Amino acid sequence: MMIKRISVNKVTPAFYNPRRDLKPDDKEYTQLVKSMDEFGCVQLLVWNKRTGNLVGGHQRFKVLLAQGAKEVEVSVVDLPLEKEKALNVALNKISGDWDKAKLAELIDELVKTPQIDIESVGFDLPEAEQLIADILGDTECDEAANVLDQLDAGLPAITKPGDWIALGLDGEHRVLCGDVTKPADVAKLMGDSRAKLCHTDPPYNVNYDRNNRPVSTKAKRSSAEAEHIRNDGLTPKRYEAWFIKVVKALSEAMTPGAPFYIWNSHRNFGLMHDLLTNHKFKVSSVITWAKESFAPGFGDYNEQTEFCLYGFKGGARHSWYGPKNASTLWRIRRDRTDLYRHPTQKALELAERAIRNSSKRGDIVLDPFLGSGTTLIAAARLGRRCFGMEIEPKYCDCIVHRYIALAGHKAVSPEILERFLPEEVQA
Repeated sequence: MMIKRISVNKVTPAFYNPRRDLKPDDKEYTQLVKSMDEFGCVQLLVWNKRTGNLVGGHQRFKVLLAQGAKEVEVSVVDLPLEKEKALNVALNKISGDWDKAKLAELIDELVKTPQIDIESVGFDLPEAEQLIADILGDTECDEAANVLDQLDAGLPAITKPGDWIALGLDGEHRVLCGDVTKPADVAKLMGDSRAKLCHTDPPYNVNYDRNNRPVSTKAKRSSAEAEHIRNDGLTPKRYEAWFIKVVKALSEAMTPGAPFYIWNSHRNFGLMHDLLTNHKFKVSSVITWAKESFAPGFGDYNEQTEFCLYGFKGGARHSWYGPKNASTLWRIRRDRTDLYRHPTQKALELAERAIRNSSKRGDIVLDPFLGSGTTLIAAARLGRRCFGMEIEPKYCDCIVHRYIALAGHKAVSPEILERFLPEEVQA
């Protein structure tokens, strides 16, 4: 390590520094001044001679300038900019308050840089991804609502059956208005690509009707339409035949070893276990979603849980990126029901936890029952690609609107924007 004294004119505070910039009237600033008056600058500044940027010690440098310093003692490093940024985060992880937006942007950039091991800067990958999602992708509650007005008014959907919709700056997300039990639709969605993870919520075959339950008249209504779900009221034999086609589609669309999370009723798990096993899938666990409150029903016990089959496709070792102490009991609050776009919409955190634990950034996440797009929103927030299929055109409209609300107008092509939000383009 080289230590030298240099002119303050050679030191440029890093423009990307994610620490909160202290002001003279801040308590922390006053404490730092008193400490430096008493003991001097006992902790060296870190300076990158290649860029001239100050890497560590921004607040101390600010105090030194205020004290009239003409030269400062620095620890000299010689790094390219991307490694300089990683060192900045590692140094800043120890103390101080973050500017969370700047930190999230910087971590997002570092995670995408192949040369950087994110753990070397003091964050593990799940922690970094959650930070990015929470700060940069925190727009879920501000989604555009005009599509809901159109659905409630009975206006025709913009999406047509067979439409293939690309979303994202590079078209990284795909939505097909199609039927997963049709091999041609699966081929159209996937092309030559294969998914590294499947997270999906197919019909439970319970003939679901949201209004068929003893709900208080004072309860806040969901925005989701009160309607029956397609393929949700089949005879047992027809449901079995239908699910066999679903399993075959998953087998075709997923890579060997790819994990799956399939939400469904516990009443179907025996059938689903057997059919998945017969098609070279391994069922590993049953995940239980414990909600904060129950949904009123007519039975002796009110349901406060939902269940998910977890496993993976055979043919290769599956990957796991989650914590070593992960539990099958997920205590996760439901999303606000007034934001529901689909009658059986799942909490966003359910999809995000599955995606974080069982995939890495850039992986393709498959959802053949995309509904209102929760899996796609989760994948986009966490830097994955989502290939999804939804049979109902109006829910495809919802998916597009939710994505635009999350990622912004610049994240879709002008053609998509003009088609789905013509009034905003004209404005």
